[in-house]
Amino acid sequence: MGEQPRERRMPANAIRVCVDRCRDYDAVGRMYSRATGQKAEFTSMTDLLLKVDALLDRTKGPQSFQRKRMFKAAKKEETRRETAGGRPQPEVSEDQLAQIDQEEGMYATYDVVVQSRMHASWQGFVRDGDGAFLGSFESEMQMMELIVGELYGRDR
Repeated sequence: MGEQPRERRMPANAIRVCVDRCRDYDAVGRMYSRATGQKAEFTSMTDLLLKVDALLDRTKGPQSFQRKRMFKAAKKEETRRETAGGRPQPEVSEDQLAQIDQEEGMYATYDVVVQSRMHASWQGFVRDGDGAFLGSFESEMQMMELIVGELYGRDR
């Protein structure tokens, strides 16, 4: 097996979104993190946004430009570790990455890359499951519009 073509390789923080069902301009499916190798199911686009945001916070990348308010004591300990240790590097094997790259939704597949989180919003790009560039986004809403617009632009 050879190396993937340059345009098909995704960065470590890419998230594979597998859409299994669509209805009422919403999507249900699974997401896979290339940073952690973990899978999470989502029940709506809103649920997907919340899970991706939590994943980005957990993996420390890309960092939010604004620190979120924390009220629990356990969160304060986590903040101390962040500032003392730096960014953890999760180890995901090449086999795990290859497996994630082969995952597909029953309806559609997307790769979402969040490159930065400025002004409490996300910036990045979306590719379809074949690697075709769908567009860039400057907010979570634009990302959802790219995905939902492509989903509902298909012939049903």
